[in-house]
Amino acid sequence: MCNKQFLYVGTYTRPEAHLKSANGRGVYLYSLDLTSGLLTFCSLVADIVNPSYLSLDEKNRSLFAVSEVEQDQPNGVSSFKIAEDGTLTRLSTQPSMGSGACYLTITENADTLLLANYGSGNIASYPITENSLILAASYVNQHLGEGPNKERQEAAHAHSIVINNDSSLALAADLGTDQLYAYKVLENSTLEYTSSITMPAGSGPRHIAFHCDNQHAFVVNELSNQISVLTFNKNMQLLTVIEHHSTLPDTALIRGESWAGDIHITPNGRFVYVSNRGDDSIAIFEFLPSLA
Repeated sequence: MCNKQFLYVGTYTRPEAHLKSANGRGVYLYSLDLTSGLLTFCSLVADIVNPSYLSLDEKNRSLFAVSEVEQDQPNGVSSFKIAEDGTLTRLSTQPSMGSGACYLTITENADTLLLANYGSGNIASYPITENSLILAASYVNQHLGEGPNKERQEAAHAHSIVINNDSSLALAADLGTDQLYAYKVLENSTLEYTSSITMPAGSGPRHIAFHCDNQHAFVVNELSNQISVLTFNKNMQLLTVIEHHSTLPDTALIRGESWAGDIHITPNGRFVYVSNRGDDSIAIFEFLPSLA
């Protein structure tokens, strides 16, 4: 049994307004020893501009990466073939149809890619071929609005778009408008907007995770440092937000500000993890469906 696993790390390759100390060169490959926990650097495997978010298609041994660039600059989203030694070969590239691509996800059968553009505040979907080629965008939707935080919410800022467990529903979090946007995923790799829900003013919804019961979802709110719990009806239509919890401990000694970051759920659905940037901590929640 192999006790090693490859890890891919995306970076910022040039200074940006929100990250002035960037000095990466692209996507890096590491080897993780699952027995000892030793992480070993292997090599730079993709020379690509600002690959700030990556997604794996393990079935087809492919990696997808955004290029977080401005709208008038080339690239946006690319696919790569993964070799046996973990190295990458670029297969295809498409424009992001916006600026500041920051998040991507693919459907379970790997035939559709969804992309969120933070800078321009829109989302896009793309067909994917059997050999992991990304085709031209088949759907684009522009979010509109603003929030009370004049520095961060002066306009729409789509921060993520996530697909539920059976790839029937996509949910996008927009930090700029304090909105969650629900889309039906269609068979032709397009989306159909169905509804939206308003989050607390100034909360700044950032990332989303669907629970394995297909009835709940969790949203991490960057600006308010909170996690929100949502429920869905039997038809998986967005229903309501039922509760909010702080991601910061009561005893937190924060030097400056803190911003909630990523969110993940354990495979059995029992625990939810949220990262806090600034407080430099991980918040762990136990989920009890009977109480939700």
